[in-house]
Amino acid sequence: MTSNEHVWLELLDAAVDKLLAENSNWSSLTTRDQELAALWKLEVDMNNGGFVQFFCNWGIDCYNISVTALKKINANKMLEIIESEFAIIDAVYKRSQEEIEEYWDLARYLTDKEIADLDRLDAEFWEYPDDIGELGCEYYNA
Repeated sequence: MTSNEHVWLELLDAAVDKLLAENSNWSSLTTRDQELAALWKLEVDMNNGGFVQFFCNWGIDCYNISVTALKKINANKMLEIIESEFAIIDAVYKRSQEEIEEYWDLARYLTDKEIADLDRLDAEFWEYPDDIGELGCEYYNA
């Protein structure tokens, strides 16, 4: 593990610990800690189950904070990927909003094409066209 990777993980761990201590109340954290915790949740869930898992587990607030953080660190390709995935989820919501009671309901209304598109975009994310850890460490540890 490189020095920057170690620093990055320490930054993320501290922010996530703060979020947990506040019972996942995002508004109780500083903007910086919100962004670090959201980036952690983005990476963990994207690498575990993809965008649907990330979005359905953490919702629109975490997504929006992740978008802000990716913009700040200039992870432009990663940003483009998750914005494309959100556009798919948003279309599903608009089409099925009367049946949707919670985020995980969205998954039931995905078409085969939408699933294939999400799978393709998840695979693009997993290739890490932007090094979130390096960019994040440079920005948040400056």
